[in-house]
Amino acid sequence: GGVCVRPGACGLHNLGNTCFMNATLQCLSNSGALRSFFAGSPEAPPPFPTDLSSSPLSMNGRLAREFGRLLAQMWSNSHESCVPTELKSLIG
Repeated sequence: GGVCVRPGACGLHNLGNTCFMNATLQCLSNSGALRSFFAGSPEAPPPFPTDLSSSPLSMNGRLAREFGRLLAQMWSNSHESCVPTELKSLIG
């Protein structure tokens, strides 16, 4: 087993008034289809990069990549909690 009671039972650090963001991230992370799309699986990489926008006004996939990275970390069963600092900085 890992460090969590079960995979996905990973907490998120509060970065100062981020409890609503963290609650939303926890809910989104428990949607299997969404998680697979952004984080992939042990057998397959995430499929989202083929859908990234190349518009000059886009973030060039930075937000999507960080969201996927955080989801993968949350479900890796190797952390009791994760710190969503980079995602928070991208959101604002």
